Amino acid sequence: MNPDLQLAGLTRLVSPPVRERDAEIFATQDTTFDQLKGAASLREGKVQAEDVVAAAAGYMARGKGWFALDGAAEARGVLSLSKRVSDDIVTDVRESKDLLNDQGRLEVPFTLAGAWPRVRPKPDPEYVARVLVQRGALRKGQEEMEKALRKRWPATGGGARGEGTGGEAPQRVGTPVGPIKKPALPRGS
Repeated sequence: MNPDLQLAGLTRLVSPPVRERDAEIFATQDTTFDQLKGAASLREGKVQAEDVVAAAAGYMARGKGWFALDGAAEARGVLSLSKRVSDDIVTDVRESKDLLNDQGRLEVPFTLAGAWPRVRPKPDPEYVARVLVQRGALRKGQEEMEKALRKRWPATGGGARGEGTGGEAPQRVGTPVGPIKKPALPRGS
């Protein structure tokens, strides 16, 4: 498995059959990019990289960051898996569907920090947790709450509201499960 794509253990959630089927991502020790582009400048003793795009078989990463001559590096970006790989993973790990973007691709913001060669990407844990909680747990909680409210206040019947004797059910005013904003990349990314 490519150690640069381990993303703090997330690939361990993917079953061996999916890792075998998508071996170009999970089984190689080397990463060959089909596309690598961006703009860079030397400022403040660091190489500042802007609008970086790195694409390989099955995925693409875009972002920005810097690295220093002593090997220190820091970057942030978004990893986007291909539709085919995303479909494989969602079929295998149902909860990951909450990380799909509008094109049906798994997308995870990440950070990269440390000193070469020990620099590893890590998913943005706050984003992943927020998505999984808001789209997963709250969806389930919302269903349970609506069921409880319907039981407590059936749509028919007459009696005082709140006494369990049947008044009108409260109007649904919205849903706690709304769009999730990814952390914004710096301008131009």
